[in-house]
Amino acid sequence: MSCFMALLMSGFVTLINQGWGESFFSQWMHAYVRVWPIAFVLLFVLRPLVTQIVARLVQSPTK
Repeated sequence: MSCFMALLMSGFVTLINQGWGESFFSQWMHAYVRVWPIAFVLLFVLRPLVTQIVARLVQSPTK
């Protein structure tokens, strides 16, 4: 999940900041390589908190 999200987000942010050009792909991959390890660590750190928040917001169906 962190790999896919980091790939998409780095692509969108690179496109917004740099625009489409000759070096877009190399800039995108450079950003992705720098961002993915951070996204990977944050996924493990924040996942328990997000799980708790979702559990409080979503009620399970009663039988």
